[in-house]
Amino acid sequence: MFAMELGRLVKEDCSNPDKIRVGTVVKVTRYELGKDSNYFRLTAGDTTAEWIDQIRPGHVVSVRWQDDHTKLTAHVFYDGIKESVINLMGGNTVMVVE
Repeated sequence: MFAMELGRLVKEDCSNPDKIRVGTVVKVTRYELGKDSNYFRLTAGDTTAEWIDQIRPGHVVSVRWQDDHTKLTAHVFYDGIKESVINLMGGNTVMVVE
């Protein structure tokens, strides 16, 4: 499993390869779910289960883009997934660059 951290590079998942942007994670906020949350209740402690349509523990990150240093977007990454699952502020899905 990888750790979401400041300075991690990400790239957009874009249908046009010539327009893919690269950015840097500039803020990471960890969010937890209560033990009585729907996710933990449905998975019954089996956190390795693939519950795609359930909100899971993870991180909200802010990304600063290299093509425009004034532009920030926010993305949600669930634990253990290297692709954002929720993209805020008009951003595309982003993937961690390894």
